[in-house]
Amino acid sequence: MSTIRELYLSALKQLDKLVATNDLRLLLLELQHFANYAELDINQNKQFDDEDSFWAAFKRLNKGEPVQYIVNNANFFGHDYYVDQRVLIPRPETEELVDYALKDIENKFKNRSVVIADIGTGSGVIAIECAKKLKNAVLYATDIDERALEVARKNANTHQQQIIFHSGNMLDPLIEKHIKVDVIISNPPYIKPSAAVDIHVRDYEPNIALFAQHGIDYYQEIINKSTEVKRDTLYMYFEIGEDQEADLSEFIQKFYPNIKFKFKRDLQGKTRFLFIET
Repeated sequence: MSTIRELYLSALKQLDKLVATNDLRLLLLELQHFANYAELDINQNKQFDDEDSFWAAFKRLNKGEPVQYIVNNANFFGHDYYVDQRVLIPRPETEELVDYALKDIENKFKNRSVVIADIGTGSGVIAIECAKKLKNAVLYATDIDERALEVARKNANTHQQQIIFHSGNMLDPLIEKHIKVDVIISNPPYIKPSAAVDIHVRDYEPNIALFAQHGIDYYQEIINKSTEVKRDTLYMYFEIGEDQEADLSEFIQKFYPNIKFKFKRDLQGKTRFLFIET
């Protein structure tokens, strides 16, 4: 039997140059169920529980498959969520979006009831975290991909949160059912098909959740149809591509000159969020 460190060093010699060393460390951490890297380092001289499972997982990693899909787990807001190739892997930028939205919603609605729609929910993490933090909220979530909704429902059940899921494109299910909301939160597809995308992302994550023909298509669609779902004042919180501020500004100013909107940078200084009040 090998120690964790011995396995790591052996695997490191075989690691494909396109695979990050940190991903190998994350794989070890996840397979051994450590809470953090400090715990992994402290226990590096302990024997690995199941070497066969490690090498099977390493084979997948070395082909470029993301660790989160190999172990069917991704951390979001400090909580573990089930993920597989039916859904995108939650990103740190989306945590920033949710954090800002939650604080803003709490400030605007205080203890009043609020109806929130997570559009293009994927794994369901946005809706579920909102349900956890906002006790007076009713949560709807939509996705055009029924396979993604299967994952979202699984996560909602695991986290014991009541989310009302609807299958369909963007706002269409809410419009068809005459549902009115106060808040829309969305991280829709926004990558142009011609854009350079990490090969591991393009090969393994669902393209339907990544790509939009012109980049801002789905923002335009949601904004255009938002009047059909707004209950009163409507607040919209979007994650956007870092190069989309100009295109989105032009669209809003041309077609919706009276609405309030602003952009916000992420922790890396990139413009990644759009907030709208109508």
